[in-house]
Amino acid sequence: MHVAKGVPCQTCHGPDLQKPKEPSDKTCLGCHNRDALIEKTKDLHPVVNPHNPPHNGECIQCHLQHSDPVNNCADCHKYDFKMKKL
Repeated sequence: MHVAKGVPCQTCHGPDLQKPKEPSDKTCLGCHNRDALIEKTKDLHPVVNPHNPPHNGECIQCHLQHSDPVNNCADCHKYDFKMKKL
């Protein structure tokens, strides 16, 4: 999805694609504004906003750019979030 929007691999994985870096929250939040994401998803149900969780709020825990996203909240909670591939 990023490539389709003109974002090169190096933006998230660093300049050396022979040894790509694993993106971190800092990488994601360099382009995606956390406050805007929290606002955008504030009315999702159940009550907990997946972009403002009380624990384990790292972007790449759920959004796995090269594979389908994972609702890790559902490991412990009965949340049925509709996940988007970014």
